[in-house]
Amino acid sequence: MSVSISFQDPAITLLCNAMDGRERLGEAHEFTIEGTSPEPFARDAVVGRGCLVVIEGGHGARTIAGIVTRCSALATSSRDAARNYKLIVRSMFAQLELRTRTKTFQNLATPDIVRQVVADGAFGDSAVRVDVRGTHDPRPYVVQYGETDAAFVRRLCEDDGLSFRFEAGEASETFILADTSTAAAAVLDEPLVLLDRAGDEAARPTAFAPRSRHLRRPGKVTLRDYDYRNPAVNLEGVATGGKGPEQDTEVYTAPGRFSDPGAGDARARLALEALRADATTVSFGTTAFALAPGVRVDVEPSPDLRARTHVAGGYLVVGLKHHFRSGGAHTLEVEAIPIDTPLRLPRITPRPKIAGVQTAFVTGASGEEVHVDALGCVRVHFPWDREGTQDDKSSLRIRVMQPQMPGSMLLPRVGWEVVVAYEDGDPDRPYVIGRLYNNKHPPPYSLPANKTATVVGTSSSPGAARQNVIRFDDAAGKEVIAVGAGFGKKLTIAHDMLTQIVKNEALTVKASQTLSVGGSESISVTEAYLNDLGSQSASVGGMQSIYVKGDLQVGVGSESVIIGGACLEKVGNPVSGALNLAKSAALQGVGSLGKVGAFVSAAAGLAQVGYQGYKQGGLAAVQGSLAMAADALVPGGSVALSAIAEAMPRPWAERPLAQAPQAGGGGASSASDTAGPQGPGPGHRNTIVEGMMTEIIGAALGVATPGTIGWTTVGPSTLLVGASHNIRAGQAGVNILGASSEALGSLSITSAGTLTRDVTGALQTSIAGALKSKAGGTHTIKAGAALKVKIGGALKMKGAHVTFVVGGSRLSTSPSGVLVEASTIEVTGTTKQKGASSTS
Repeated sequence: MSVSISFQDPAITLLCNAMDGRERLGEAHEFTIEGTSPEPFARDAVVGRGCLVVIEGGHGARTIAGIVTRCSALATSSRDAARNYKLIVRSMFAQLELRTRTKTFQNLATPDIVRQVVADGAFGDSAVRVDVRGTHDPRPYVVQYGETDAAFVRRLCEDDGLSFRFEAGEASETFILADTSTAAAAVLDEPLVLLDRAGDEAARPTAFAPRSRHLRRPGKVTLRDYDYRNPAVNLEGVATGGKGPEQDTEVYTAPGRFSDPGAGDARARLALEALRADATTVSFGTTAFALAPGVRVDVEPSPDLRARTHVAGGYLVVGLKHHFRSGGAHTLEVEAIPIDTPLRLPRITPRPKIAGVQTAFVTGASGEEVHVDALGCVRVHFPWDREGTQDDKSSLRIRVMQPQMPGSMLLPRVGWEVVVAYEDGDPDRPYVIGRLYNNKHPPPYSLPANKTATVVGTSSSPGAARQNVIRFDDAAGKEVIAVGAGFGKKLTIAHDMLTQIVKNEALTVKASQTLSVGGSESISVTEAYLNDLGSQSASVGGMQSIYVKGDLQVGVGSESVIIGGACLEKVGNPVSGALNLAKSAALQGVGSLGKVGAFVSAAAGLAQVGYQGYKQGGLAAVQGSLAMAADALVPGGSVALSAIAEAMPRPWAERPLAQAPQAGGGGASSASDTAGPQGPGPGHRNTIVEGMMTEIIGAALGVATPGTIGWTTVGPSTLLVGASHNIRAGQAGVNILGASSEALGSLSITSAGTLTRDVTGALQTSIAGALKSKAGGTHTIKAGAALKVKIGGALKMKGAHVTFVVGGSRLSTSPSGVLVEASTIEVTGTTKQKGASSTS
């Protein structure tokens, strides 16, 4: 037999003196060759270049292709002597051991990844053959992290049940990837004859010196995994094999690297087959030099075999060992496993692990500032990824760690630099745990000037034109919480809300404000309460009670008040003998009047008409429906008015009402259920309306204060009270720069001081019942235009001086007599005179 070597450069010759070689499935073969060259040659001419090793014998020949990875020149005794060299020839796959890369692969099956790496690293596309028969699903994300191409390919093959081998072509070798070793083809036409010893002289290839080995291996594999997209699914796979006692030994692995519940058992089966692939092996010497790793060989015992052996049947060649010496024998030793045992590469290649964390940049589709899926996962681009894109395909979807709160949701924006950790250090399982600032995305506030600030802020998207910010500033003595909303703010409280402000509060609403209270609203002001409005509309369907212990000042452009029930106002501190107002007493008094009840009912209807008209058409609709006619001041017309007149006197206008309740919770601290401190003075009530004023009250209206009461209206004024109108004050005044129209059930005004009614326009007062007006000082009624007073009952005036002035005419009464001044005095009918009289 002989061994010959040829190089790419045909001028280089080398005679083989000795050769030792080793071949195995899933590994690069390696041959150590010693030879002699008649002429010296440069070692660079062979290192890294391809060569062919041809083995020829009496029972077949085989060519092994590879590259020279090492060349050593051995010393000789003479310059003219032939040169001795020692070469190491390995498969071209060895070149993949020289290249280390960090690279990502997405949505590719393992055979496709292996083909890509092997073709790119050494063999080229044409020298890679994929012969897989099983199903290999695409893998969403695979990272080659700091691994050589050879280690990466081997690791993937181990994980997915693949193996590879090499075949020599005419000038180079071919990489063959396979997954079904039980279907391996035979290269010999007939089985090897098993002999007791070597038999080169035999007429057919033989096997000799057989040995068999049996190892105890695990008989059960269990895999478990977890898929965050289906957290309730139990991902588990189990596979068993071997003899009974072996099945008591379990290998449990998690994560099992599968997300499909149906794939668990299949992956467990692959893992078990890798553990049990060498449970039974045979080895023998052979004269069949055509054998190679990955082929089938059949062995049958010779009839003359004396030794007892279990080596017989079909086998898969998994490894070969070569030993050749010039002038001596060439031995070839075979290692094989039963053909029905699936060959799975042992899982010996370590997986890369990333200790600690890394940084990456959030990526997304073009034009998107926030690019997430339904679970808030993002894509990132790592600085070490030289070949990956920086868009919505840069990586797999990566989960984002959230604050430990049930409703938290903080999503990284495209371009942010984030901190990435890895589950169990696995590069294939990253997740985002935080964010970092850089010069492109610096802190939102200058530092260190704002070093005491803690900020939770977001920017509008797209464009980042606005921000929503919650800022905490912890500077000593200037602690503040600032909340800023870029567009709107919504606050929802499921139960109670308590706000306590030690000093002052300022609220500025540049447009409109709407406050809706489903139950009751209580406002307690210890000192003054100032409400300055351009216009105000208040609709009270039931009763409104206002208790002011101090001053009440209301300044508006125009005011419209529609009250369906009673309006009770108590101003100032309670004083002995003051008129006390209570809703219950007022309604009880009105209800006891017999015929007056009909008017009260009509007045209540009037309030509802006014209220509904206001809601549908505003103040104009109310004024249109309630035009003051002489006989139709309120719904019910003259019938209602006459009912009031017949029911006189009105006892509720003459007797004190029951004590009104004190306002609760009005103290200096809002926590007390008792009344707050009393106001500083007797109480003053002033109403100033810069525009038109309309006030409609379906029931009684009562105002009581030891201080002063004043009404000032720049525009027209309309007051409609369905029942009585009671005023008790130290001093009362009405000043209306427009016209005034009043419609009342009855009117009672008591002033300890002066009582003044000054109307620039026309004054019309219609009272269904009695009018009682009493002033401790002067009592003045003045109208710039017509003055019309209509009273359903009697009119009685009593005073030291009573004067009527209309234009240039005057009628005055006093204890000394009656004075009538006019350009013309006309008396129709008879006159009756008592006492002295004079004319001029």
